[in-house]
Order: sequence, then structure tokens, then C-alpha cells
Amino acid sequence: AEGRCFYGHGAFDAGGRHLFMTENAFDRGAGVIGVYDTRDDYKRIGELDAGGIGPHPLLMLSDGRTLAVAVGGILTHPDSGRAKLNIDTMRPALQFIDSASGAVVNRVALGSEREWKLSLRHMARLADDRIIIGAQDQMNDGRRLPLVYVAGATDSNLRPLAIPDKTCERLTGYCGSLAFNPMGAMIAVSSPRGGLAALWSSATLDFLGEVDLADGCGLASLPDRPGFLFSSGNGQLRVATVDGADDELTRHPFRQWDNHAVAIEA
Repeated sequence: AEGRCFYGHGAFDAGGRHLFMTENAFDRGAGVIGVYDTRDDYKRIGELDAGGIGPHPLLMLSDGRTLAVAVGGILTHPDSGRAKLNIDTMRPALQFIDSASGAVVNRVALGSEREWKLSLRHMARLADDRIIIGAQDQMNDGRRLPLVYVAGATDSNLRPLAIPDKTCERLTGYCGSLAFNPMGAMIAVSSPRGGLAALWSSATLDFLGEVDLADGCGLASLPDRPGFLFSSGNGQLRVATVDGADDELTRHPFRQWDNHAVAIEA
């Protein structure tokens, strides 16, 4: 639509009738969710207020109606490329929105002024509809804050997942993709800048360990076994779990895999 550009993520409702896309309403410096009719050649039929600046990914909860939206808080404009225009005033949050009415069901935000510099980005939905969300730190002050949080639609705050200091340091303030594997009851979070993925138990939220992969960002849960596919910018694909079982590594020298991956069952 005129005055809008895509942020690159979307979600369908329960019946697949509507597609919801995060968009930048750059004509007024706001975030919106475009609504598209899949039965009418994906015609744009309206938009919802995202409740903040810079909504990026969104996920549909199991009710097929409630959207979880990561409001990253960063203002951008097509005329300025990827320049971040409001770091001093950014206010990231995790929003839960009724996709039918547009009403905000719940807003969960970080508490301190320093934490407001953590742009909330990519997410994974657990079986009980809790959301695991990763952050990207926009302040280079030498501090290493927790970057992975959990919250549900009725929670009042984002709770950080425990992580060893050494692993937190390796993440270098940047989370890429997230995935949840229900078969293995594991959560994985990639950091291309750190060259690793960190893993947690989805049952206890205890830290499990790391998987190394240089420039690895793409991350997908394997549909048939307890592990993950990792992809990297240097052409590598790795299938691995934290215990090293079923570990495979292949290289495609003429490929540079980008930020995300999805497992599709034939």
C-alpha cells in the first residue's frame, strides 16, 4: 500500500483465509499489520495498529486468532536505507493482539532504560503458547545483558532465560533466528556474529549448551527428530543437537544462506 513497506514476516489465521504482515507506515513513523485476503488474490483489505515502532516478526497463537508481535522499537525510513533513526527513544515490547478486532490483549515490555536498547526481534512459540523472543542490543557500552526472554499472553513481564556468562559474551549482543523442537523439547537461538547457537530445555528453560557454526543464522526445527538445521553465510548446512547425536555438516561453496530457514514436510 502507498506509504507502507514490508518488514518481511507474516502469519496466517487458523483457516488460512487471512495473511497478516508486519509493515512500516513510514508516512507517519508507526508500525502496522497489513491484512490480506488469501481468497481474493491476496488483496489488502485493511490494517491493524501494531502498537509501536518497528514490528518485525509475528506469530499466530494456537487459538488461530491472537497474534504475538515483536515490536522492535527501531524507526527506519526507505529514504534512509537501514539507518536507525530513534535509538535514544526506542521502546521495544512484545504485543498480543486480537487479529479480529485489532485490540491489544496484552503488552509485555522490558523494565529499565538500558533494557529499552534491546530491540526485540525473532520469536518461537512453545506448545503452551508461551513466546521465546530474542533481542539485538543497540548500545555498545560493553555490558552483556540477557538476550533471550519468555512470556505468555497473560504475563506482566519478560523473564530472561538463564545463560552462562561465557555464552552470553559469545552472543555479542545479537540473536538471529529462533526455533522450538517439540520432539526434543528444545529451544535454539542462533547468533551469526558469535558463530554459534545456544540451546535450552523448553520444559525447564534450563541452559543445555552450544552448537558452533561460523556465520550461522538460519535455524529450523527438524520435523522428524529432536534436532535443528543450521545454515550459514559461508555455505554450510549443519544438522545437530546439543549432545552431538545425528551431527552432519555439508558445505555448498557457491551458496550463502541468509537469515532464516523453514522445514517443510512433503
